[in-house]
Order: sequence, then structure tokens, then C-alpha cells
Amino acid sequence: MRFVKFWVVVVLGAFFLSGCAAVSSIEPMGERSKQVLQTEWAGTWLHQDHPVAIRVSDPQQGQIEVAWVEEKQGALTLESYRIALRESGDWTFGNVRDRDQPGRYYYWGLVRKEQGQIVIWPPDPERCAALVKSGVIPGTVEEGGDVVLDRLTPEQMLRVVAGEQGGCLSWTEPLVFFRLGK
Repeated sequence: MRFVKFWVVVVLGAFFLSGCAAVSSIEPMGERSKQVLQTEWAGTWLHQDHPVAIRVSDPQQGQIEVAWVEEKQGALTLESYRIALRESGDWTFGNVRDRDQPGRYYYWGLVRKEQGQIVIWPPDPERCAALVKSGVIPGTVEEGGDVVLDRLTPEQMLRVVAGEQGGCLSWTEPLVFFRLGK
């Protein structure tokens, strides 16, 4: 469940409830807003046994809202987050603002939307740290392993997702959501 919550948080908005290293950026990932269609994104989605509801709040700016129910302190609580979908080349990134430091950091993941399915790949802190330390992409590696990426050019964003070093995504552990209904 920790992995599911990790991705739900990354994609949906609040990121970093655990003490593990995280990857963030000082700006949203992607060069421009991705236009989205209500008919393709809105509805109820399921990852294993964890359902979420998605609503398109601004189709032109790629803004979606994601909500789910979780148990906190013995009571059911509604969680809701805004996600900004942005494009760079053929890639789409889902960006969420850090609620603890609004406007300072964005948490993100690579998103692929297919018919009835959303696949999300999280950034891998160790792989991103290696790319930052080697100078392939700009950023800082903080004590504890957190990685903060600086402003990236389109070429550097390509290195994040592909690149000669294999990028800095966790390609082997995507989060997959299946559509249940509209």
C-alpha cells in the first residue's frame, strides 16, 4: 500500500508522506500545458484495490483534480489534489505542487494515457542523483538523498526520460490505473 500511496500522492498531489528520498523540481516538468479531454480523463479509476476519481477542471491548461478516500486517525477522509499535465516532445508529465512549501517545489511523474488505462512512472531518486552529480542534468542532491532539479531544457528533459544513462525514471515499477466508469 505504501507504493500505491506514493504514486497516488505524486500524481495526485501531496507527495512525500514517508521518510524516503524524493525527486522534485523548481518548475513544473514539461514545456507547455497538455490539452485534455473530459471524456478521456474524467471518471473512476482503479489501481489494484485503490479507486480514485478524476475530474478535468481546465481542459485547455491540462488541469485535473484527483480524489480518493483514505483512513486517517480511525476515520475516513477525502483527499483531493490538483495535477497539472504538461508536455515535452512526445512525453507527458503530471505535476503536483508541494503543499508544505507552495510554489517552491513540484513533484512529478511521467504519464501515459491509453484507452481505459493510465500508466505513471515515478522518478528514481538514486538514478536522478547520479545524473545530477555527473552534470547530465542540473540540480542538487540534498543530504538524505532528496533531489531537486533546476530548470531543464527540452534536451535535458529527454535525458530524464530516456538518455544514454537510461534516464532517471523507475521504469520497472509503474503505477497502472484502469478505468471503471465515467
